[in-house]
Amino acid sequence: MSKQPTGGTVYRLQHRKGRMRRRQAELRKIATYGAMIAALCGVSLPLVSGTDDERAKLLKLFESTNGSAWKQSVSWDTNEPICSWFGIACETIDGVDTVTKIELRRNNLNGIIPSDLWKLRHLRFVDMRSNLLTSASFGGLKDADNSSSPVEVVLLSENHITELNGIGNARPTLRELHLDRNRIDRFESDLFDCTYLEVLHLSFNQISGTLPTGIGRLTNLKEFYSFNNRFSGQLPKEIGMLDVCELFTMGTNLLSGTLPPEMNDMVNMRQLSLHANKGITGPLLSFGEMPFLELLALEGNALTGPIPPDFLRYNKNTEKPVAIDLSQNNITGALPKSLEQFEMLNIDLVGNMIDEIPSDFCSKGGWMGGLVEQFGCNAILCGKGTFHQGGRANDAGDCLPCQGELPYLGASTCPSALLPPWQALACFYENMSGSKWTKNDGWDILLDAPLNVSNAEICSSFYGVQCNGDQISGISLPRNELFGKVPDCIFSIHSLQVLDLSNNNIQMTDMRGAEETKSLKSLKLSNVKVRSLKGIGNLTSLEELHLDGLPIVAPLPHDIFQLTNLSTLDVKHSKFEGTMPTLVGQLSNLERLNAYGNFLTGPLPTEIGELVSLSFLDLSENKFLGTLPTELMLLTSLTSLAMNQKSLGGLEGSLPAFSNFTQLVVLDLASNRFNGAIPADFLASIFDKSVEISISLPHNQLTGALPASLGQFDRLFLNLEGNQITEIPFNLCAKVNWMKGEIRKLPEESRCNGILCPPGTWNEFGKETSANKCRVCSASNYFGQTKCGVLEMTREQEILDLLYSRTGGKYWTLENGNWTKAGVPVCQREGIFCLGDKSDNEGIRVIHLNDFGLRGTVPSEIWELRHLRELAVTNNPVDVSFVGIENATSLEGLKMSKCHLRGLDGLENAQSVRELHIAQNQFEGFIPGSLFALRNLERVFMNNNDFSGSLPSEIGKLSSLQILDLWNNRLSGSLASEIGLLSHLTQLKLSDNCLSGTIPTEVLSLPNLTYFEIAQQHGTKFSGSLPSFSENPLLEVLDVSENAFSGVLPQQFLSATNTSKSILVDLSENQISGTIPASWSMFEALHIDLSGNMLTGIPESLCDQVGWNGGIVGVVGTCDAILCPPGTYLPSGRQTTAKATCQTCSGGLESAPFYGSKSCLNPLSISEREILAEFYVAANGTSWLTQARWLSKSPTCSWYGVTCNEEGLIEELSLENNYLKSNSPFGVSRVFELSELKTLNLKGNAIQIDFEKVPLNSKLEVLQLSGTGLQTIDGISRATALREFHATNNFIVEIPEEVYQLANLQSLFVSFNSITGTISPMISNLSSLKQLYLFGNHLTGTMPSSIGLMSSLTDFVVGKNFLQGTIPGDI
Repeated sequence: MSKQPTGGTVYRLQHRKGRMRRRQAELRKIATYGAMIAALCGVSLPLVSGTDDERAKLLKLFESTNGSAWKQSVSWDTNEPICSWFGIACETIDGVDTVTKIELRRNNLNGIIPSDLWKLRHLRFVDMRSNLLTSASFGGLKDADNSSSPVEVVLLSENHITELNGIGNARPTLRELHLDRNRIDRFESDLFDCTYLEVLHLSFNQISGTLPTGIGRLTNLKEFYSFNNRFSGQLPKEIGMLDVCELFTMGTNLLSGTLPPEMNDMVNMRQLSLHANKGITGPLLSFGEMPFLELLALEGNALTGPIPPDFLRYNKNTEKPVAIDLSQNNITGALPKSLEQFEMLNIDLVGNMIDEIPSDFCSKGGWMGGLVEQFGCNAILCGKGTFHQGGRANDAGDCLPCQGELPYLGASTCPSALLPPWQALACFYENMSGSKWTKNDGWDILLDAPLNVSNAEICSSFYGVQCNGDQISGISLPRNELFGKVPDCIFSIHSLQVLDLSNNNIQMTDMRGAEETKSLKSLKLSNVKVRSLKGIGNLTSLEELHLDGLPIVAPLPHDIFQLTNLSTLDVKHSKFEGTMPTLVGQLSNLERLNAYGNFLTGPLPTEIGELVSLSFLDLSENKFLGTLPTELMLLTSLTSLAMNQKSLGGLEGSLPAFSNFTQLVVLDLASNRFNGAIPADFLASIFDKSVEISISLPHNQLTGALPASLGQFDRLFLNLEGNQITEIPFNLCAKVNWMKGEIRKLPEESRCNGILCPPGTWNEFGKETSANKCRVCSASNYFGQTKCGVLEMTREQEILDLLYSRTGGKYWTLENGNWTKAGVPVCQREGIFCLGDKSDNEGIRVIHLNDFGLRGTVPSEIWELRHLRELAVTNNPVDVSFVGIENATSLEGLKMSKCHLRGLDGLENAQSVRELHIAQNQFEGFIPGSLFALRNLERVFMNNNDFSGSLPSEIGKLSSLQILDLWNNRLSGSLASEIGLLSHLTQLKLSDNCLSGTIPTEVLSLPNLTYFEIAQQHGTKFSGSLPSFSENPLLEVLDVSENAFSGVLPQQFLSATNTSKSILVDLSENQISGTIPASWSMFEALHIDLSGNMLTGIPESLCDQVGWNGGIVGVVGTCDAILCPPGTYLPSGRQTTAKATCQTCSGGLESAPFYGSKSCLNPLSISEREILAEFYVAANGTSWLTQARWLSKSPTCSWYGVTCNEEGLIEELSLENNYLKSNSPFGVSRVFELSELKTLNLKGNAIQIDFEKVPLNSKLEVLQLSGTGLQTIDGISRATALREFHATNNFIVEIPEEVYQLANLQSLFVSFNSITGTISPMISNLSSLKQLYLFGNHLTGTMPSSIGLMSSLTDFVVGKNFLQGTIPGDI
């Protein structure tokens, strides 16, 4: 559950920006008036760009923050006007252009902010986030002579600032102070002197001690963030004085004591979070005096006692989403009746001692994101005696029974002793949406398995399961489309040694549930959504741990370093930050360590030298600083060492010789700051000098000559470009096998160029190949230069290279591979489109990488591309970081459908975005409120996700919206009337959701609406009278089919549209009655579907509308092309071609009483409806994957999976892999009573069948029951017309002799069962048999010679049995 603010913060920021804009306008007006007066008086007032005093203060900032190393420093330290300097914004005040704003975010500022900066007389806004600043020098704010800055906003998050001394001297203008993610360790008392402060950010620091009572002095504070610090002790009662505060978060600290009652006085509170403090005890407050509270997060504490009866008593958000998290406390008793007032409550109470939920709550359909409608009270908490990994039912499935004693509601585990392996696997399969896996061979039987399923049976047939003897030792299901939260039950298999769930869209809250698996040696969870690694330190048997691509933004947890048996630790492409812990030295058995592509920083710990078994070490693409510890040279077993750094800073010092390494074949130290000459004994001890060795040292500060000793290597690949090399010994130029043989391809006189381009030349790669020559450049003084003057690697090229490396570029599916080709400008790279021509190396406008195979995370640096208009990464298993997206001011389009987006945090800052595609990302829960901050959005595609809850009223804020596509989600409730505010809306697509109610009148007056689709709603559906849509003049497509609209058709239907144009209208499968109005004859080209309603008449005038239904009405010449008349039918409900005429029902009007019947309701079909209804209930129909029209009033022939003959009687039922489940053959077996049934396909469902129920006159010809758990086929001989019988992958143990009575049988498939005994000679009785498959059973003995009599047999497959003897000659 998100703990971040949404709409309120956005509103306040916009309000502040608006206030600043008005103030700027006033100042400009004053300056203009001043100039006019001066002109009238004949006085010249030249405008000045800044003052000498301001220039001096800015230059001091440049010097004290290592300005020469800034990323961008255009015009700084020049004679250019200071207002033209990068990051400086000015306003004209008193006729002078003066500095009002400094924006230097992510610009590599390193050092301190000089105190004089705060003396800039008109400075109001400072943004220096994401740099390396160590001090803000707030002491400069001291204002003895009114000379300090009237600063309003200070943004210094993500630096290395350690203290706040002097902040209390800020003038009353200070409104916002952001210092998240610094190194502040104490709460300065003078901060409380900033009494006008409205927003204070201090999260992710190291602040310890109690929250001072002085907090009560900040009476204007609206937002207080102090998440993830070390605050301890009791919250002070003075917190109640913050009565205008709307957001207060101190989650993940060390607070203790009770909640002060004065907290109830914070009457404007909207979001309150004190989660994960563990020590907050005592009773829960009522929070009854907080009418606006929408989020309360108190999980992970030690609160006791019942929930107060007046809990949230006066809350006004009764019809809006409200999120309450009280999980993992010690709360007791029942849920209070006061919660009954809420319609859209999401409350988490798992991990408490709740023993009762009022029964009325079980019908609150809008609670828990709509899950209560599906699961009842189980969606709030699992009932007593049941459990679920999440403590409550969710989309992964309902609560499961547990035979152990579970005295409270909300159990998340069942004692492992009560779970045999088959049940643990069944629990796992159900929670992981097993029926939708790419491969699930064998697993389906668990959904209806008997209690005695043996491990042997599991080991022999389950996809991805490995065994050691009859013990389950491994489960490997990578890239298998698993979905949901991993249940703890899988860890109750104590023999499990290997678990690989990588690259699936699954979630794990933490690792505590895995503690039960004492034997686990290999755990692979790469690219899954693990929220915390808490508890992983208890998996002491682990030898292999793969955690690539985790979304956890936190330091490497110390628990990992308790796993002293680890030989492999892989955490590449994750988001770990902070320093590498010294505890790494405890992993003495480690052989492979890969932390590529994280955010680790600081120096490398000397303890790394204790990993003496290490053969592979990759710490590249991080932010390490300092020198290489000498202890690193103790790792003499290394074969691969990589530490290239592409971020700020880098490793430095002299390049070590690595002279004691004997097996090293890969050394990559690119893009650091190593200096001096390459040692003469560099890699002198390599044992085998004939193998290919790769040395990558480009873009460092190396000097001098290459050592001639490198000539000892036969097959060296050497990258040294971008250094200050002055000489290449001639003996190296003769090494023709170097550079992968590329030197051999060069003329003899140019072979040195193949190592490095000589002084006076250059190319983009610093070396010559047969395809890329070194080019003349008089400015090039060293070997291997990659730039000539201004022709250097652009920042845009660096960003694309970073994108390539961070998203697994070497695995991309490129057509021409030009992302890595030498000399290719960025604008020629595949998928890149620029402002200029293809020869440019900058000006990137569009990035199209759809279906390229990106993985990992698109780096946030992508938003530095200032010309970027569109980013398209559709259909890639990749996440996208939206941090810094506000810098992409030209960005208009984001196409990220069918990706692995983990969240949308930060997207609200993309204010220029007009088009957003995030379809098919498996998002769940409420639609993020942050989306409604994107006020320029015009086109939004969010279809095929799992969004739930109502469509928020904030949708009305997107005033520019033209297309809103949300079909195929789980949205519920009524349609927001605020959609009527979207005057530009042209397309509204909301089909296949759970919406209900009536269509708001505001929507019915949208002037530009052309597409309106709300078809196929589940649940109660849209209802009421069908609107006329007479105020939607541009409507072209209207689809409201499969709802519950009733009453008569309106006379003025679509009366404002252009009646001569083609209009498509689908009103089928509703409850509309009466006749079609004669006034509809005004439409000339109407495509209309009214089938499946209760219409009783069509005016003759409509039968002459020759342009209707694509001209079919004119071709047919009757109203049958509009609707079949009573007493007739067609599956489409009308005639669609000249030949396919409406068919007469044998039962006359009684079987088809209305216009537009799709089948005939004769007495037999009525009986069939009853049979199917009983079948639906017996086979757990409410859980089917697809259940369209089942149990509806629609003809059974239109129900999903049902096919009828010409008489409207069922001849085929096909529900393959549709998640049917039955515990008894009764009810399900009634399907055999369908007198015309010829084909029954229930393959891949967990059902039981009784063939004794097959009537002797059955017409059944095709029976497909593979993978259903079938155990016996006794009685099958009753199906005398049977031609095909499929029963592969079941538990059949014998073929009864009655099978050989099936004289019409042509195909018999019973492979992969447990059939024993011999092949009966009676097999030859099946004289019509063409295909016989008995593969993978336990058959013994010899093959009977009678098989030779089966002249029709074409396929005879009996492999993987225990047959013996010779093949009879007759065969």
